[in-house]
Parts: sequence; C-alpha cells; structure tokens
Amino acid sequence: MADTDSNITANPYFTNIERAPYELGHLLRKLPEHFSAFSKQIPTAESRLIAAAATRHAGNANETLMRGLDTLGRIIFAAADNEALGETSSSDMRSLGSLLSHLAIEAQFLQETQSGLEFTLQELAKKSVAAA
Repeated sequence: MADTDSNITANPYFTNIERAPYELGHLLRKLPEHFSAFSKQIPTAESRLIAAAATRHAGNANETLMRGLDTLGRIIFAAADNEALGETSSSDMRSLGSLLSHLAIEAQFLQETQSGLEFTLQELAKKSVAAA
C-alpha cells in the first residue's frame, strides 16, 4: 500500500500528529519482530497500517526538527551581533551545542527509520502484487 494523503488519513494508527516522536516509538513497539522486507512471513494488513503511520510520524518529526534547527541557527546568528544581550557564558554555549548535536542525531535516526519503513512497505507491496 502506497502512503498517500487519502489512505494515511483513513489510517486509524495515524493519530496525535503533534506528538510524532512519541507516536513513532509507540508504533515501532507494536510492529511484529518479523516485520521486514526480507521476511518470509507476510505481514498482516494491520502491521502495514502501523508501519505506514510510523513512516509518516518519522517524516513529520524530522521535518519539525529541521525547521526548528534552521530557525534556531538564524536566531543565534542574529543574536551574536546584539550587544544588548551581553556576554554569553561558556556553559550556556556548551549546553546549546549539546542540544543542537542531540537534535541532529535524533533527526538522523528519524530519517533512517523513515527510509527503512518506506523500503519495507514498497517491497511488501511488490510481493503482494506478485502473489496476486
């Protein structure tokens, strides 16, 4: 099943879009251990719906992280020239650097999760067509 806007909105597992990272983890735990493009077992329609919703949540969460990081970068760049803000402590800068690094790693995980699930769903769709 392709992930289109019409079928994702009908997907009962695609809920709480404002909580995409939480929903992604919740849905990944619901997938069976054998859910893979390389598994000999054919996943249920329910598993495919769960994977489609998880794929969309991963993409949404990643998009939110990337937009936020971009905005934060532009704000920091502008703030660097604002003398009214005064001196920034090295502790604050280390904390900000750690946050940005952590967010970039989360974004990488989301991209890999989305790609893996999309690949699996595409391969399963091909197998379904071939079996029909």
